[in-house]
Formats: sequence, structure tokens, C-alpha cells
Amino acid sequence: PNPDPDRIAEKAWLYVYAISLTMPEKFGSLCEHITEHFSSWRDWILSENPQDLPLPENLETELELHYFHKLLLLRALREEKVGFGIAELVREKMGKEFVEVPLARMAEIYEDSSPITPVVFVLSTGAD
Repeated sequence: PNPDPDRIAEKAWLYVYAISLTMPEKFGSLCEHITEHFSSWRDWILSENPQDLPLPENLETELELHYFHKLLLLRALREEKVGFGIAELVREKMGKEFVEVPLARMAEIYEDSSPITPVVFVLSTGAD
């Protein structure tokens, strides 16, 4: 049973349960682990950036988990953080140049333009 329905939505808990069923070699006792150590899990779930924190109770080391496994748990318990988690995985495995958007310099943009290749700026709300 869900250890705290106020903190973990039923859909999220079902996702955790599905992870434990589909990956029993790594997560067979995941539901029990979360229930037994819920105060640690609650802190992880409520943290501002759980993708940057180790899983509660040294679970990553104990189960020899990869970052992808953490992404599954992020998807279940903090879905809004999955994009940040994927970016961190790409940064870790491929390098920051695959994640960070290079700043465009006006001189470089001008060099790429010509009388038949104009420069078009598209501004959108919230894009910095």
C-alpha cells in the first residue's frame, strides 16, 4: 500500500509498483524499501532537485543502479524533473557541449548572413 497518499499520488505509486514488477532483479523490493524508509524518501521526493541527489538509504550503491534507473524513479515520483535528469545523464555520458546551448554572438551571426541569406530573430515569451 501507498505509504503516504497525500505525498505520492496513486498513479505515481502504481508506476513505482510497475517498476518493481518489470525489473525485479533491481527493484523487486522497491515498494517495501520506500515504505520502510519513507522519511528519507519523503525528503528526496520533496527536495528541490532530486535528480542531483543520491537515492535514499544508499540505494544506488546497494543495488548497483545506473543513472537511468534513477530516471525511472524520477518519472514515477517527480515527473516534472525528468527533463533535468535526462540533461544530467547526457552531460555525464556525452559532455556538457551536448546540453548547453552556445551563446550566439552578433558578429558570428552577421558573418553567416548575406544579401540573400537574411538574419531572422524569433522572440518567444519565457525564452531567455
